[in-house]
Amino acid sequence: MPSLLGELRAIVPLRPLTLPEGLGLAEIQAQALLAASDVRSPPVPESVMIDFPRVRVIRERRLPISGASQWTAGVWIIVVNEDEPRVRQRFTMAHELKHVLDAAHTPAVLYPTIGELDSAQRAEQACDFFAACLLMPRKWVKRAYCNERVQQLATLARRFLVSQIAMRRRLYALGLLDPHQRHLPPTPPSPER
Repeated sequence: MPSLLGELRAIVPLRPLTLPEGLGLAEIQAQALLAASDVRSPPVPESVMIDFPRVRVIRERRLPISGASQWTAGVWIIVVNEDEPRVRQRFTMAHELKHVLDAAHTPAVLYPTIGELDSAQRAEQACDFFAACLLMPRKWVKRAYCNERVQQLATLARRFLVSQIAMRRRLYALGLLDPHQRHLPPTPPSPER
């Protein structure tokens, strides 16, 4: 029986991916992980990102980067910069998990250079997108923003346990915010008023 890690890896074909394919598959992997973890509302627990056999997260101080992942002695080690805010650490864990998922493939094969974006930049883009999709799933963000009318950036970020920068980028990506808008629109008055 394949492991969850194996099932998530199997979603990605062994061939070069276009930019839309790479991002689309990252979102499918994030959705599959949430479904397998039976998580249905924010915030996504850290355990979803790290409770895999042979995956270990280490928090270290004074790192020059946010995080890294490496296969060492039969275990995936995800190192996270402990000096960064907790919300940033969560995003880094999810980002590095995508590197672990992609490790079965060579990044240059999955994410070939396209125009100005080289293979490494495309891999980083896919990992960031996976992290955003895992921590701020499209359906949940749209439900909170559109149906529940939670449109204060700080409130949304707290609900999803992400940074305000990450939430703003996700809202842009989902078409809920105009990229030229400096602030979220004011919350409209409720119909009862």
